[in-house]
Amino acid sequence: MKIMTTADFKANFSSVVDELKHGNKVVITYGRKKVPLATIIPQNQLEKPNHSVKIGDLKSQGWTYALNGFEITEEELINS
Repeated sequence: MKIMTTADFKANFSSVVDELKHGNKVVITYGRKKVPLATIIPQNQLEKPNHSVKIGDLKSQGWTYALNGFEITEEELINS
């Protein structure tokens, strides 16, 4: 894992790409205290969700969708 400041990241972007090609993570820090701001990981290291999303799962997280004039029951949605 490579740790670099935002200034280093900006100036040496090609080295970040090289790190990612070799499978290494890159942590970007910010400010005088070098607080971790972001972690960039190679695409093949992304974790996939271990469950499927069910109706109502996102509602508890504040996700809602409203379409004017569109109505469908949960049963119609599931069976479509």
